[in-house]
Amino acid sequence: MRIRTITSGRTFESDFYPTLEDAAVFNRKATEAYTSAGYEVQTARISTQPWTDYLGHMGPAELTQAVDSIESSCAEMDVPFISIGPVSGESIDAVPGIVSRTTRVSAAAAIADADGIDHDACVRASRAFIDISKATGKGIGNFRFGALANCQPDIPFFPASYHSGEPCFMIGLECGDLVFRSFARANGLDDAAGHLRMEFERSLRPLEEIGFELEASEGIRFNGIDASTAPGLAQNESVAYAFEKLGMGEFGGYGTVSIAALVTSVIKGLDVRTTGYSGLMLPLTEDAGLVERFNRGYFSIKDLLMYSTVCGIGLDAVPLPGDVTEDQIYGILVDLASLAVKLNKPLSARLLPVPGKHAGEMTDFGSPYLIDCRIPEIE
Repeated sequence: MRIRTITSGRTFESDFYPTLEDAAVFNRKATEAYTSAGYEVQTARISTQPWTDYLGHMGPAELTQAVDSIESSCAEMDVPFISIGPVSGESIDAVPGIVSRTTRVSAAAAIADADGIDHDACVRASRAFIDISKATGKGIGNFRFGALANCQPDIPFFPASYHSGEPCFMIGLECGDLVFRSFARANGLDDAAGHLRMEFERSLRPLEEIGFELEASEGIRFNGIDASTAPGLAQNESVAYAFEKLGMGEFGGYGTVSIAALVTSVIKGLDVRTTGYSGLMLPLTEDAGLVERFNRGYFSIKDLLMYSTVCGIGLDAVPLPGDVTEDQIYGILVDLASLAVKLNKPLSARLLPVPGKHAGEMTDFGSPYLIDCRIPEIE
């Protein structure tokens, strides 16, 4: 288990520098507290309220200058990533320019909330995915853009993260290995929930205790731990291979939905302070087992949408052909948004059109954090 992110939520003003600096200083203290306790902390990040609240009054040239300043200030303060939140309406059209000219800034489009689907936002977000793919090498910029459906503030994972209210911090984990170990010891489905709950609570309580200590010493609210099952790249960190330890066949076959529901049910009921998605996370190109089973045709994008009815995040890190159309992406987004509204749960989409690549070809992102994957056909 690793800490993928310590994310600090802050409310920015037009003069954002003092708040950014304060959050960066806190993140260094929090990182030291966890690393001193023996944990690996991969990143410490910052999320803000939707950027239109503090940059929305600016014209295009001034907005560009402000975004450049955020980027350079983050570099100066050694902040690897900052999320400037989800927007709707015409503001979505500015996001490709923001993402394509930066390397540290994430942003999002709000496509649905509890009241329903914003179809205009779905259209604009579909166009943004394509525009970002064309403007960034191999479409890699779309790792910093997402479409959010019914997502609440202060999810620690990017690009869904945004902030509301008083300063806070939260933890996001990389903990597929906890699922793998739990299921390797379990004697079938009936025994799996108990092992999973025991493993998660045993592993998360020390993290929670450090969070409470930081809350008391620094006066910054600890929102909790997003206990979602973000996988690592190794086989024994794969959520897909963990499922298969229960003896119900390969991931993607019958039984997958039942196991997915079990995992999410356990995580939702943990006796620790949780936040964010806190459910089963299935980021396709970040899990060796998911990629292997997907490449062999065991499941599809439609299946991932079905799994999201009983699990966590939605469609994450899913490659698409470079010639995918706005209408095709729109169809994916409205289906995801419909599930989020109907089931009253947070779902998001991080889709990766790959310029110059066609269905059936392999991605070649060249990233140490990703596994190359077969690009699916959009039916």
